Amino acid sequence: MTSESQAIDIQSLTPPRSRFYQWRNEVANGSTHLGFDEWLVVTLTNERMGPAPVAGDATPTEHVVRYRLDDDEFELVDGARYVVVHAKIGPRYFRCLLDGDYPLVSFYRPGTFMQLPWVTITDLFTLGELRSLKRLA
Repeated sequence: MTSESQAIDIQSLTPPRSRFYQWRNEVANGSTHLGFDEWLVVTLTNERMGPAPVAGDATPTEHVVRYRLDDDEFELVDGARYVVVHAKIGPRYFRCLLDGDYPLVSFYRPGTFMQLPWVTITDLFTLGELRSLKRLA
């Protein structure tokens, strides 16, 4: 993404509901036995990574999308981990997956295997939290 890219109004996005129906169809026809959250990670990761690289292929670029909430803008990178700080409850850690330009997040607790379900981002964070957004290594 270039710095000239237009920011997407986060409030204008519509969740990609078709993923749930795609998963249900795959369960019904026996092509997956994964739960929805695991299936979503595998599906979006496979779509992002594409076929296995061949020697000499260029390194794939990050899928980065710029969003806007009110007058503030922020970027999210597909597959990245982030932390935001809530004024009352402290840091909130999450992973991000992009389904096209639509961001999905899953909160986690660092140092544990605790991983919460994937949720949509609309109305999930306060403006203060988004202003504290930091990508983790």
